[in-house]
Amino acid sequence: MLNRFELTGALTLLVGALLACGGGGANENQHGVGDEPGGVALGFGDIAVAPVGNYVLFRRGDGLAVGDVDSGKVSGLPVSSPERLAFSKQRPVVYVGSSASDEILAVDVNDRRVLWHTAVSDTDSAKTRLMSSKDDRFVVAAQLQDVEILDAQTGKELGSFDFPQALVDVQILPDDQRAIVVELNEWDGDAPSTRVTILNLETQAKTTITVPNCADRLAVSGDATRALLAPTTCQKDPISVIDLSPGKEGFDHNLPGFGPVALSPDGTTAVAFLDRDAVDLSLFDDPSQAPTSSAERYHLMLIDTATLKYEFAEAGSKLPRFAITPNGNVLLVDSAYVESEGARLFDVTSRTFHHIQGPQITLDNFVISSDSKHAYVLQSLLYDLNVDDAQTSEIETGFEAKNINIAADDSALFLRKSDHEICIFDLATRSCGRSFVVTQAP
Repeated sequence: MLNRFELTGALTLLVGALLACGGGGANENQHGVGDEPGGVALGFGDIAVAPVGNYVLFRRGDGLAVGDVDSGKVSGLPVSSPERLAFSKQRPVVYVGSSASDEILAVDVNDRRVLWHTAVSDTDSAKTRLMSSKDDRFVVAAQLQDVEILDAQTGKELGSFDFPQALVDVQILPDDQRAIVVELNEWDGDAPSTRVTILNLETQAKTTITVPNCADRLAVSGDATRALLAPTTCQKDPISVIDLSPGKEGFDHNLPGFGPVALSPDGTTAVAFLDRDAVDLSLFDDPSQAPTSSAERYHLMLIDTATLKYEFAEAGSKLPRFAITPNGNVLLVDSAYVESEGARLFDVTSRTFHHIQGPQITLDNFVISSDSKHAYVLQSLLYDLNVDDAQTSEIETGFEAKNINIAADDSALFLRKSDHEICIFDLATRSCGRSFVVTQAP
């Protein structure tokens, strides 16, 4: 049998795949202001946009840079080989994983200085997740099979946990008191099981439960009392309901459907999908709700998170993935597969699809404006999806951008032109009014 260290290479590839965008269900390709799941992937060229303060952070060469959006001025920060980044929600501080030293660093952006640095087992972008609590008390760093809890003020290690399987998902729960960890599933014959562990950030106590399902990303309710686990491909996947009520943590029951699940911003609606050809009638409270053989193969599944009642809407013959607008009223639906017919819009209130007029788009790299009126989609070209009009149009930039993000006030896009230049693309003038240009690494 291979020991843990001999498995490292294989696990690295596995975790890289698990961190990458999947097939169906919740679309993980969206970028936006502030934190992103697992931390902003600076090592992959992504651009971190501060939720407060008009600045962005990005990797330039082997260093970390901060750009002032108003002036276009670029300054270096004292971090080498930055890989993942999470924002403090209380102060102008970022937490950064550095692969040069395998450390997590807290960096004061205003003063351009390191507040603390703490060694961890690994910080490579493909292996690491990094997050901080909203109250700025805790930083959680997760690697291949390890989770470390740090004091956000001092960097002191508060707890370290090893897990027997590769980690598929790690999140700080909305209550800021606990973290939840999902390990890669195991098999007993043809029955999968997944260990889910809840870590108390204050006391480092842990509770481990077993869920009869394959592993994937979790959707957690805003009140931190419930999580939904639903993979895309694992034979006949259910949606597993997990009770997260403190002291009552445990597997509750399974619903029909596939995921991973997307959650509306207000937390009232969860979105999954159903495959007509992989229906388990025993999971339905009312089997008459199951689609018939004459129905379209795939259905969107809309779940009331309070009552867990659900309804379906036919979604066609392609495996659907979806992103929810910030107002929760529209789903952007497409398929990850090459033969996809492109994105469509689904009106959550009327439960109807609207086809998009104009150039076809695929949601592999995109942002959505905070007012839910536009999605900006980066392919080889840049496209503007007007959500209200269900219309796409090309935006001429004069270059092929590599990465995209959006300003907190929706006024501009940040488009990486090269390793050395990021365009501040003014959406009113449709031009690069200013750029962050790297002339010398910090």
